[in-house]
Amino acid sequence: MRGTQDVPRRFRMYRAQLCRPCHPERSRCGSLARCQNLAATSCGTRSNVEQSLRMPEGAHAACDLFDVVVVSPGGGATMKKVSIVIPTRNRAELLPATLESAFAAASDAEIIVVDDASTDDTEAVCRGTPGLTYIRLREQKGTSTARNEAIRASAAEFVAFLDDDDLRLPGSIDRQLAILDRAGESALICGRAFIGEPQYSLPTGWLVPDQGVVGDAFWQLLEANFIVVSTVVARRRVLLDCGLFDPELPTLEDYDLWVRLAEKYRFEYLDEPVAVYRARSDVSGQKTSDRAVHDQIHKDLHRRLLALPRAAEAPARWRRRVHRKHMAIIYDSLVYDAARSLLTGNVEAARSWLIAAMRMKPWHPKAPGSLLWLHLRKKHLQYEPSRVPTVPVMSIERRLG
Repeated sequence: MRGTQDVPRRFRMYRAQLCRPCHPERSRCGSLARCQNLAATSCGTRSNVEQSLRMPEGAHAACDLFDVVVVSPGGGATMKKVSIVIPTRNRAELLPATLESAFAAASDAEIIVVDDASTDDTEAVCRGTPGLTYIRLREQKGTSTARNEAIRASAAEFVAFLDDDDLRLPGSIDRQLAILDRAGESALICGRAFIGEPQYSLPTGWLVPDQGVVGDAFWQLLEANFIVVSTVVARRRVLLDCGLFDPELPTLEDYDLWVRLAEKYRFEYLDEPVAVYRARSDVSGQKTSDRAVHDQIHKDLHRRLLALPRAAEAPARWRRRVHRKHMAIIYDSLVYDAARSLLTGNVEAARSWLIAAMRMKPWHPKAPGSLLWLHLRKKHLQYEPSRVPTVPVMSIERRLG
C-alpha cells in the first residue's frame, strides 16, 4: 500500500482543505497528518480518508466526511500548464462532446470536471473517460461553488473555463496561452464564440461578441458584458486574489468576477472564434431562460458593481450614464428575445419577455407596442423556421405573414 507521500502533492494539499463540513478546525490545520487525525478522532473513518487520498485510477472514494470527492485523477503528478474547468449538472448526454473538444483545445492541459450532485449518468460518463479529474459535490451548490472547487484543485498556472454544453475549438487554448505568455501581467484572455443551436450546439455561423477590449476593460464591462465564459483563459493566482466566483449569486457570477478582475488588471482579446456557445432556449434548462428573475438580479448586481472603489471615485454623472446604458441593453435584449421566440413559434415566451421589458421601462414605447401587435396578430401567427432576427418584433411581421 502506498503512503500519502506517493500521492500527487496538489491532491494532498487539496484534501487538507476539504474538512470544512465536519471539522471547523480545518483553517488551523497545518498538515495532512493533522487533518487525518481530526477525521479519525471525530468520525472514526481514518481508513476511508486514506483510501480517498491514495486515489488509484478508477477508484471511487467513499468517505462521507467531505462534500467534495476526488475520483479518478487523470494527470498523475505531472504538472500541466492549464486546467480546463467544466462544471456540470445533469448534462450526461452533452458532456462527451464537451470533453472531446476540451482534450483537442490544448496540448498541455488537465481536464477537471466538477459534478454538482448530478442525478443522471454524469459520473458514469466521467469514470469512462480516461485522463481527467472528476470531483463530485455531494449536495447541489451551484455553478460558482463548482468552478471554485476546480480552481482550488488545480495546480496549473492558468485556468480555462468551459460550460458543459459548450464546445472548444481545436488548438484554441494553445493560441490564447501564447498571447498571455507574451502579455506579462494581464489577468485573462477571451475571444469570440460561434452561436450554437440549442439542441446540439451546432454552429449557426453567428459570432459574439462583435468586438472585445485589449487593456483596461473596466468601464466597457460596466456598460455591457462582452465576455463569453467558455472563451476565457485566466491566471489562477489572479482568480484567487480576487476572491473567485461569488457563490451567493444564482446567475451572472461570471460577469461579477470579470468586472472585479478588470478593476485591477489588464485583459487580452483574441479576435477569432475559440468556442461554440449553445444558445439559450425556452426548454434548454439554462438559467438565463428565466429572464424576469435574471434581469432583476442583473439590475441589483450592476448597482453593486458601480459601488466598487474604482467606480465610486468617478463622477456621479458617469455612473448614472453607465447604468442607464447598461439597463437599455437589457431592455433591448428582452425585446430581441421576444422576437426570437416569436420566429420559433413560442408566442407565450415572447409575451412574457415583453411584459418583463415593460416592467423595466414602463414608459418606453417599444415593448408595449410590440405586445399590442402580438395580441392583435396572435391568431395569424404561423411557425416559420428562420434565423434569429436582429430587428424589433413589429418589423418581422412580413416574415410571418
